[in-house]
Amino acid sequence: MVFVSLWLLSLCGMRRWTGDKPASRWEQVKPWLTAFLAPFPCVFILHLLLCAIMLLLHPWAGNPGDGAVLAVCRGAGLGASTPYSLAINLLNGMMGRESTEDVREWWSCLGAWMVIYGLAWMAVALAAVYGPVIAEKIVQTRPWTLGGSWIGTTIAGLLAGNSQRTDGQGKRLKRNKLWC
Repeated sequence: MVFVSLWLLSLCGMRRWTGDKPASRWEQVKPWLTAFLAPFPCVFILHLLLCAIMLLLHPWAGNPGDGAVLAVCRGAGLGASTPYSLAINLLNGMMGRESTEDVREWWSCLGAWMVIYGLAWMAVALAAVYGPVIAEKIVQTRPWTLGGSWIGTTIAGLLAGNSQRTDGQGKRLKRNKLWC
């Protein structure tokens, strides 16, 4: 299924669908040959990466309690993002000039977002699983941190509410350049 989807991706991303008249027979055959052969190494690399993730997760299977937690926290993010992103980027590189710039850019952006979502999944899962345990240990060893953090966030909120940017005049604030 992965091979067929990568093969269709390589066929749909070919530059020669525009109806240009190629100068030689080789220029007629080259895009089709590239589109047919490019998915083979990509599927092989994808298989190797998934096997490496499985070997990484395999030792955790013997420990049912903590092993399942580690597999959910780390394995899901790794398995969902990295191998597929690398396979797609490898396919884009192998297609080279036989693919259009728009197709390469779109698939590269998709691969980058897959990695971002995988890392975000790992961060949220680690915070959800290990956050309460770490917070409990901090409160047990240093009970004053709970009250100190409450007072600190209250003071920070009051100072932020009293800044010049929140004067209530309805001025339009500058947008954050990160999200534009």
